[in-house]
Formats: sequence, structure tokens, C-alpha cells
Amino acid sequence: MLNQIKSLLTFKQAKREASYFSKLEIPYYALNSQENYISNLSRRLPLACACISLRARKVRSTRWRIVETESKKLITNHGIQALLKPNSTQRFSDLLELMVWSDDTVGNSYLLQTNTRNKFDNSLFFLPPQKVIPWTVENMFITKYEFQPDAGEKLVLEPREIIHSKYPSLESPAVGMGLIQTAEILLQKNLNRDSYMESFYKNGTVLSGIFTSDSVGTNTEQRNKMRAEFEEQSTGVKRFFKTFFAWGGYKYQPLSVSHRDSQDVEQTKLTRDDILAVFGVPGALLGYTDGVNFSNAEIQERIFINNTLIPLLSRLEDLITYEIVHQFDNSLSFEFLKPVNENLNLKSAWVKPSFDSGVISKKQYADLMGIIEDGELSRKDKPKA
Repeated sequence: MLNQIKSLLTFKQAKREASYFSKLEIPYYALNSQENYISNLSRRLPLACACISLRARKVRSTRWRIVETESKKLITNHGIQALLKPNSTQRFSDLLELMVWSDDTVGNSYLLQTNTRNKFDNSLFFLPPQKVIPWTVENMFITKYEFQPDAGEKLVLEPREIIHSKYPSLESPAVGMGLIQTAEILLQKNLNRDSYMESFYKNGTVLSGIFTSDSVGTNTEQRNKMRAEFEEQSTGVKRFFKTFFAWGGYKYQPLSVSHRDSQDVEQTKLTRDDILAVFGVPGALLGYTDGVNFSNAEIQERIFINNTLIPLLSRLEDLITYEIVHQFDNSLSFEFLKPVNENLNLKSAWVKPSFDSGVISKKQYADLMGIIEDGELSRKDKPKA
């Protein structure tokens, strides 16, 4: 009951703060169509899709636990149903993965809480972001959400019914902007280049040319016939390296450049590196092995963990702690087991002897080796007592 009252007060507080600026509530629309970003992601932006997929999989596979905020004591039977089984069709890891996909793509993700009055019977559902419209005041305070199902009327939802995850945006403090949106110019440049090269190759690397003739007085019919025969016999992928014989004294002078002269390979590498930088994903993690060896691959993975993955996990930790866990108990916190880039075989060489000799406890051994599962050591990795 207390948490319900607090959530209502928070909602009223937002309304009161908004009244100092304006009483006009307007729907917030992103700068570009969210449906366009989502529908074209895998089809037109495969590298961006691969980067988001990697980030989402890493978050999904990172183990988490509930601890006491002050003492960091592990809570094994926390009883927060939304974290154990958020709904009848999904696991909590599924929601985490969907949230990363949505945040990276359009900057916002929305989880619907179906029962905010009973914390023990609260289900969470991921809402497709393209179907959700936040209503804001001065683009600063969200006063309600509208959700449009595939069939039926719009649902008007209060802020306390939605868990809203968002990336920061200077356009609006209340609504986020995704990584794809922030890099739209770069990605559009990549799409334009791909479209150009696709036409280039489909046209048999013959873009344009000029027919010349020493004869005087060629008529329009002859010119059109020559052009039509040339396009029919020489252009297109199936007609690579075909020979065309000009007639009537015509000579053909191509104006197109080869794919080597167009520096397509170099441009592809530059665009690839720019996209990887936007998402904070080293090329080695996606299979790009140019100039990669064991040493710098390990460094790249460490950079990814420290500069990309851990900040991403920390943001989700805060969101889940304040929006879900604190509805159950304010003294508890949600935390991920932070990933490390290290050789566990070398680490085990000194950790296991330390445990066997009694220098460290079972819990310390588990923490060092990262094998905690719901507060207990897995049977596979459990040392002999």
C-alpha cells in the first residue's frame, strides 16, 4: 500500500512540476519514423543489426542477483515474481534483450506493469515502441502513454503503469534517442553507398557511356536502335564480359569507373569502422580479423567490457532497482555480476589452492570465479569441501 501511495505521489508531483511551465499536453513524436527504423534495420543495416544483437546477447547472458543495498548480502529467496517469471510467455532475460534492442534502435523501451496494486502478482510485458506515444508537457514531463494495439481502441496508460527505459537526448529529457538515430547521417551515407554499388554491380559495372560516329546526319531512329541494342546485350549481371559490336560507324566510349577505381573496398572499411565506433563494438568481436592477433583481440574485448558493456549494465541496474525491486523492498538492489576479461584457467591456478588451504571461503571462491547461480555454487564448479 505504501509503495502504491508513493507511486501516486510521484505521478502527482510530475503533474505539479509540469504546471509551472505549461498545462498543454502534446504527443511526443520522434524526429523520424520509428517503424521505418525497425522495419529496415535487419534488411538495410546489417552491420548495425549485428552490433545491437551482440550488445543485447551480452546483457542477456550476464548473470544477476538481488542483494541488500548496504551489506551486499546475497538474497536467495527474494520472491520478486516479475524477475523470476515476468509473464506466461517470457523470461526476464527475454525482456532484457528486447529492451537493449529497442533502446539502441529508437532510444526508448516500454514495459507494461499489469497489476501495480499487488507487488506479489505483478506481470511485465514488453510493448513495441512503434505503438507507444508518450504525452509530454514542454517535452520535459510525461503525463500519460498511449498504446495502439493491432486491433481495438487505444489504451491510455498512466506513468506508474509503464517502466520507461530511455537513452539521454538533448531533444527531450523525457524521451530518449537511439544510437541509430544519433548516427542517422552516417548510416544514411552507408545506405546511399550500398544502393549505388548495388546498381553498379547489377548493371554489369557499366553505368554510362557515349556513342560517337564520324558520319554526319545520323537520325534519331538509328541512335535509339543502337542504344537499345547496347543495353539489351551488354548491361546486367548475366552479361558480364559480353562483347558488343557497334555498327554504322559508331564507337563506344565508356564513362564509368571500375570498382577498384571507385575505392569501394576502402570506403567499405571506413564506413564499417564508423558504425562499429557508434555502437562501441570492436571489429574482432564480430569476426573482422584485419590486423587482429591474440594480444590485441584481448585488449579489444577488455575495452568493450569496460567502456560499453559495464555502463550498459549499470544503467539497467539502476532502472530495475528503482522501478521493480524497490516496489518490493527499498533495502534491496538488483545487480549484475560484472563481466571480466581474464583467463580463468590462470586465475584458478591460485584461487583453488587458496580455497583448498582454507585461505578463502566458499563464497569468496564463487565470487572470484564468477560461478554464483541463485546464491549457490553450481555442481559442476563446486570445489570439494
